[in-house]
Formats: sequence, C-alpha cells, structure tokens
Amino acid sequence: MRRNNVVIVPAKCQHTGKMYGIRAERRNDGWHMNWAFELPEDEAVRENFGEETISGRVVIDPEYPGCPFCGGKGFVHCGKCGKLSCWDEEEVLFSCHHCGHTGEIGMSADEFDDIKAGDY
Repeated sequence: MRRNNVVIVPAKCQHTGKMYGIRAERRNDGWHMNWAFELPEDEAVRENFGEETISGRVVIDPEYPGCPFCGGKGFVHCGKCGKLSCWDEEEVLFSCHHCGHTGEIGMSADEFDDIKAGDY
C-alpha cells in the first residue's frame, strides 16, 4: 500500500545501462516526474523501489532534468517488464536494459498502466 503521494521510479539509461531514480509526485492531474538522480542498483533493491506500480497520466515537469547520464528527458515503458528507460525522443528501436526486451517504439502516450515504482 502506498504511504504517500511521492514515489521513486527506477529507470535505466538507454546509452549506459546505469540505473537512476525518477521522483514522481501524485497531483490532481496525474503523476508529475520532476527530479532524477543517480541510483545504485543495490540501493534500489534495498529500498524496494520497483515493488509496487503506479498508473495514470504522467506529466514531465519543465524542471525535470532528464537522465543524469545522457540528459534524455523522454522515457520508454517496457511492455515486458514494466520498467522505464530514458529516451532521447530520436531513437526508433528500443532495448530494455532491465530485461533485454527489444522492439520498435511505435507510439507516444501520457497515460500508463503498471509503471514499476516504490514509496519514497
């Protein structure tokens, strides 16, 4: 059960494969992604980031800095594992660094189901 309206969404850089966290805050109009930071994988596991899910509208706030490794401000939600990877909004092929799933990026959306996240 979610304790509050702020979660950390674990994501991986599309270029380096390194993990980072995205802070998402629940507001009246959806989940606002507003901060990103380097996140060691062992810390993400220890903190149980990725053990729950969020769904609904996702808004990337203007102050969102993007991936701390490559600066990509977009993201891809893997249809296989439900985890996020950054996206530079130019690539058309996707390879998930979480589970290895590959595919073509076919659409953009602002509504998502079952994004892996954890209480902050």
